[in-house]
Amino acid sequence: FFDAPLDAAGVQALASGLRQRGRQPGIALLNLMGGAMARVSAESSAFAHRSALFSAQYLAEYGAGTDAATLDAAAAWAHGMRQSMATWSSGRAYQNYPDLLIPDAPAAYHGAALERLRALKARYDPQRLFQPPQGL
Repeated sequence: FFDAPLDAAGVQALASGLRQRGRQPGIALLNLMGGAMARVSAESSAFAHRSALFSAQYLAEYGAGTDAATLDAAAAWAHGMRQSMATWSSGRAYQNYPDLLIPDAPAAYHGAALERLRALKARYDPQRLFQPPQGL
């Protein structure tokens, strides 16, 4: 998630990262935020990213049967994009796109809502029946 427009250096970093893919599949999908979504307070729901200006997804899609080396290179590129854009990013991430390489994923996914959501989890799932990877 990004809370401010990219400056010239941020645009250059994004373009440079996309050019690295050459003729291989690879895109940056920028989702505009704001509007009605931003009018709801972050404390009113589990979605903690209401103040973001936009989000970015770095994607490289391949069909079934693609060799492991190609898939590994695409994954390395996508994760590298997250790192190269970190200067401009809020560091937060969308919880519906789990990523095992995100350090401190619960904080990245839930931001200031994390402790409130942990309390709700303890109240409604005390036996921890639901335990998705990186979930609460």
